Amino acid sequence: MVLVRHGINPVLRGRHLRLLLLVGALQIAYLVSASISAADTCTQDIIQSGDPLDPRNKFLLAFDGRAWGEVFLAQDTLVEAITVWRWPADTTNVTPLQLYITGAVAVGSDFVPSGRILLSGSTLANPYGDGVHPVEYRYALQPAFALPARGHYYFGVKETTCFSSVPILADTVDSYADGQAWKRGPTFACIGLGSPQPSDPPSTDLVFRIEFCGMATPTNSETWGRLKIRYR
Repeated sequence: MVLVRHGINPVLRGRHLRLLLLVGALQIAYLVSASISAADTCTQDIIQSGDPLDPRNKFLLAFDGRAWGEVFLAQDTLVEAITVWRWPADTTNVTPLQLYITGAVAVGSDFVPSGRILLSGSTLANPYGDGVHPVEYRYALQPAFALPARGHYYFGVKETTCFSSVPILADTVDSYADGQAWKRGPTFACIGLGSPQPSDPPSTDLVFRIEFCGMATPTNSETWGRLKIRYR
């Protein structure tokens, strides 16, 4: 009589184990490839002009289709967000402000906003403040807006109704050395941006923050071929 032991053939058991490992590895590869965009990271670079809580601040009035903004120097090209503030004493204001980004051209040693509009951005209204803290307008750009190259540009926020006003927080101590505040005049039918006019005195800057995304650092993902070889 021959006794037959019940069980799994060792050869089949080894193949089965390798198959399970391969299936698991391929599942991991799929999850990694599906989330590769989330795995890419960037270093954040921030331009901060002035302090919103500085008691020396003043305001510049964007009214009747006019805009106030700033020439800035971009050391990175992906803009993630731009923030300005409203004068804190203006506690209730439903007027929307629209974000624009334009080029800037060199005139002597200065840079002047150009008529080349690169971005006609979103419109924000932030109606209520507490009377103490400046009211924040943060324009989050999703996806990040890509400037053509590093260099000088202009951003502005425009009063869009053409019959109202918003007092924009400004700095009086020349906190930002790479630019100055510029007003853009009204246009026919309140479309786009008008001609630029420099702030007076020229040491005036908007209180603003610009957030950039620096060079991405990609995470290397496994290829299906490598995983097949590894678990063969």
